[in-house]
Amino acid sequence: AALLVLPAVAGSISPYRVVLRFAREACSKRNKDPPIAWLWLLGLPQELTAAGKSSAGQVSGRRAGQHKNLLEALDAELTGLGVSSGEMPANALEAVVGPSPLPAWVVRLRAAVAALQERVFSPAEVSVRWVDASYWSSDRVVCQSAGHASGRSTPLVLIGDVAMGKPFYLGTTLNVHLAEVKALSRLPVIRWGNPLDVGMDESGTMAVAPWLEYEQRYRELVQRTPGFCRRHVMQ
Repeated sequence: AALLVLPAVAGSISPYRVVLRFAREACSKRNKDPPIAWLWLLGLPQELTAAGKSSAGQVSGRRAGQHKNLLEALDAELTGLGVSSGEMPANALEAVVGPSPLPAWVVRLRAAVAALQERVFSPAEVSVRWVDASYWSSDRVVCQSAGHASGRSTPLVLIGDVAMGKPFYLGTTLNVHLAEVKALSRLPVIRWGNPLDVGMDESGTMAVAPWLEYEQRYRELVQRTPGFCRRHVMQ
């Protein structure tokens, strides 16, 4: 994968970030199909994301069409969302320096996509899909799970992607998860090779007390990472 940065164009506030991934196995000797690449354009204008969210049902139900190039695919998506009437300048780069009936953010976005078409690669077919990428995190990773037939409280511990994660374009969270497994394995409550029944005869907070060190480590992790937005929420 590669992270590219497109320069700012026509008064845009900030450049666009692009993630490009290429499937090597798609162009192997055994596979005669053309190579496949995925390109994500990050930091879309708020006007476009708002239009995409308001038309989420229509977008998900609409079949992705095949287009000849990146700019044609973008124009079709803008038309489908009702952002434009479908009458777009043929040369997106020329539209930046001349008068245009299009909103300024549409002009800048089309210029950026046109630059990608020329500078990065020239695809044979293009289709557009939406991806909503964000951080996620659980309110807590240690709690008591009721419902045992005997009335005992059973500690419930979350780890891995069910506990937290970050957008795919920022890299994998696997190393973080492995570190959490290592920290969890060092707790005195973990006894390898023996039944894990510590805390199951207790009730209330006593049932999860042996696991609270892991909970505290998790809270420190998500509170020191701005993307999780947990600094002033978790107490």
